[in-house]
Amino acid sequence: MEETSLYKGTSVKELSKKDFKLNNNSMPSLLLKKDGFLMCYANWCPHCRNKVQMWCSLASELKDTDFVICSLDCVKYKEISNSLGISGIPRVFYFNKNGKMEDYTETIAPKELLNYACDAKNLLCEKRKKK
Repeated sequence: MEETSLYKGTSVKELSKKDFKLNNNSMPSLLLKKDGFLMCYANWCPHCRNKVQMWCSLASELKDTDFVICSLDCVKYKEISNSLGISGIPRVFYFNKNGKMEDYTETIAPKELLNYACDAKNLLCEKRKKK
C-alpha cells in the first residue's frame, strides 16, 4: 500500500485502528489514556497539507506534557474515518483521558487550540499563547 502519511517521522502521534474502540452506532472511543487533539486528514488535501508544519510545531511544543497531538490518515483508515462521521477535512477533535471525543470547531491554529484547552478543559494554561 502506498505511504499516505503526512506526519511520518515527526512529533505528531500517528493513530491507527488499534488506538480506537469502535462503538455500535456511536462515536468511537480513543484508547490513549491522555488528553489531546486529533487531526483527521488526507494526503491529497491542500488544506491538510497547509496544516502540517503548524501541527508538528504544536506537537513539538507539547512533547514534554501529558497532552498529545495526534493525526489520523483518513485514506489509510477509512473505517475509522467513516465511524467518526468525517465528511470534510481537515477535521479536528478534542479527546480526554477517558477516550471521549468531541468536535473542535474553532480556528485550527496554535493560539486558538491552546486557548480552547485552557478555557474549556482547564489544561495547558501555562502554555497558553498570549500573543
